[in-house]
Amino acid sequence: GVEKDFNPDYKVLNSNWRSAAEVVYFNNIFFERVVEYTVNFFKAGLDAATGATPPSSETGEGRDGRDTGIRAYAKMMAAAYSDIVQKTESDEQGYVDISFGPSKDEEDSDAAIMREVIDIIGNIRNRGGRFRDTAVIVRTGKEGAVVADAFMEYNKNSADIINFVSGDSLYLASSLYVSFITEVLGYMENPFDAVNKAAIYCHYHSYVLKNPRPYYFRGDEGDIFFDMTGRRSEDLRMNAGSIFERVEFIIDYYGLTDMPEEIPYITGFQDAVLDFMSQGINSVAFFLEWWEEEKNKRLLSTSEDTDAVRIITIHKSKGLEYAYVIMPFCSWELDSAKHRSILWCANRENGFDTLAYAPLYYSPDLAATFFSDEYMAEHMRSYVDNLNLLYVGFTRAKYELYVRPYAPKERKNEKNIPLSLGVYELIYRVLEDIRMRGEGVLPLSEPGILTYGQPRVFEKKAEKSTDFFRMDTYRVNTLRSLVKIRYSHSLYASDKRDKALDKGKVFHEVFRNIVTAE
Repeated sequence: GVEKDFNPDYKVLNSNWRSAAEVVYFNNIFFERVVEYTVNFFKAGLDAATGATPPSSETGEGRDGRDTGIRAYAKMMAAAYSDIVQKTESDEQGYVDISFGPSKDEEDSDAAIMREVIDIIGNIRNRGGRFRDTAVIVRTGKEGAVVADAFMEYNKNSADIINFVSGDSLYLASSLYVSFITEVLGYMENPFDAVNKAAIYCHYHSYVLKNPRPYYFRGDEGDIFFDMTGRRSEDLRMNAGSIFERVEFIIDYYGLTDMPEEIPYITGFQDAVLDFMSQGINSVAFFLEWWEEEKNKRLLSTSEDTDAVRIITIHKSKGLEYAYVIMPFCSWELDSAKHRSILWCANRENGFDTLAYAPLYYSPDLAATFFSDEYMAEHMRSYVDNLNLLYVGFTRAKYELYVRPYAPKERKNEKNIPLSLGVYELIYRVLEDIRMRGEGVLPLSEPGILTYGQPRVFEKKAEKSTDFFRMDTYRVNTLRSLVKIRYSHSLYASDKRDKALDKGKVFHEVFRNIVTAE
């Protein structure tokens, strides 16, 4: 391997220059105990699943081979986190706040957690913190959408709105207006697509008129559909010109100019149209085909100076830092490998080794079979991957870390030891383990509630002025407004111009037209 070829000299960088002392101290204690608890849980779950005999207290050895494999993988997992403790290099004040919301299965549990998240952001702002220094870190894009929806709902009824930027919300395809425009372009290309006409009708009333209403029509009703919108289909279908001009026509035709939050998406979409047209193609059909492939790649460009809360997934947050980190939900599993994923297992048993490797579904059922070694290896890797996600999320915080997981389920008389836990359950169990030991390493006076350190208070400063301006309306550029005849006398005859400047231009024009004998 690489070690043999290059003989590298390993050096662990264990100094933390990012986070405040309280954040580093908490993560050191917490993840030491997380690793200890998870390794024991890993061993106990596999012992039960495989029927392996745990080692006796006298010999320290089990009575079968499976026990040896389980302990070997558990040892590998522990070794992966042997250098997890970091030295504190910051003198800054830090704060850690963990409390649990409702259980995952309770009605409106997401909404309850999001109310706490919104309160936390409000508190940060009241102490002089800025939106741009705050990140809500989630596991998946779906959870990010839950956070974004909660912020949008809050902003509808609040004077103190929360500015936010979400990775998913930056896709042009996420815009309702962009979707509507592409549907109308599809109608201009194929007016006989009844499904597309139904989508246009539905989205026109829902997105543009803000008056959703049901309507049912047959595919052969033809232009009656467009009569219902109050627009003549002939105007739409007969509109000729470039794709850019057609989009401008649609924007003007349907009154899509007065929704400020949609303007960046419309502008970005028109940029995409121009990019496509730069290939020398002016076909709506080809454009729509191109857009289907391109739409999930096109993002709005945003400035780092934008004062907005970042909604970001754990994967995208790697290597980044934020003054304030909020982690809601924490709903992923320690073993999140899909049970329908394929695991290639080596055939070692006589009678089964005709095929060197067998493709089998990853499942706990493999734990007690000839293929237990492959299962345990994959099980261990899944544990490590998902613990890494938790570690990445918790260590993004520079000053303050807020964790708002689901409350764990109460497991009464659990007969079978599970092979996996929700991360929110793991957090609760580790904090309870620390509390019940009574060592005083973390202030845990009540189950599932931790506050450590003191929140920071900043002097509120005036925001730096920027050159940005807000567009409240989209200006449609029609062919008539783009092409104009400009008469040369208008350069000199305007009352608004500087008289001396006009006089100089006139003299320049006179001298330029002097014809000499030569």
